[in-house]
Amino acid sequence: MSIEKIGETLFNNSLEDFKEYIKKIFSNYKKQVWKGVLIARKVRKILGNRIISSYPIDLDVYLKKAKAEVIYLDIINSGYTINIPQFYKDFFSETEYLICVNRNEPKTRNRFVIAHELGHIFLKHLNPTNKFYINTAKWKYEIEANSFAGETLVPTSVLKNLIYTKKVTSIEHLSQLFEVSIYVVYYQVILANLESDVKL
Repeated sequence: MSIEKIGETLFNNSLEDFKEYIKKIFSNYKKQVWKGVLIARKVRKILGNRIISSYPIDLDVYLKKAKAEVIYLDIINSGYTINIPQFYKDFFSETEYLICVNRNEPKTRNRFVIAHELGHIFLKHLNPTNKFYINTAKWKYEIEANSFAGETLVPTSVLKNLIYTKKVTSIEHLSQLFEVSIYVVYYQVILANLESDVKL
């Protein structure tokens, strides 16, 4: 489940309750949280740190590196990724993955879903023969992909610069700058231990 869905459905938009839940995730799944963050930073370094010189973060560079394309569909869930089978490769040239996104969701959610699905690709969670995850550790994979998406869309270094140098301390304003939900920004704020420096 994505960070946004957790905030909206489980906590009725309460950032305080969301904060307690996320702190438990960070405590209980520290290894998975930091794996997602570190892989996001590694991918960003490979792509060139210049990609974070402006915001919102452009995901097209990540999609190209992952050999992935996004298609918008009328689907029930927020999104998923499928591997393109070998016999369809002629139709998709360089594309190895299709990220299927719900066209009826808000832009902020779709940006998170795309980054989350990119996380599954870069973290090598996908079974090479179909769209399903390797089922042994699905919850841990979701935490890793959420952390990858959070660090990709709201890089900690950029977040700190906005808060400390540019004095942007409103969660709402930060979410508008990054084009993500307040939950994604708050997730990164909690991860970077910046809670006392922002306004809810």
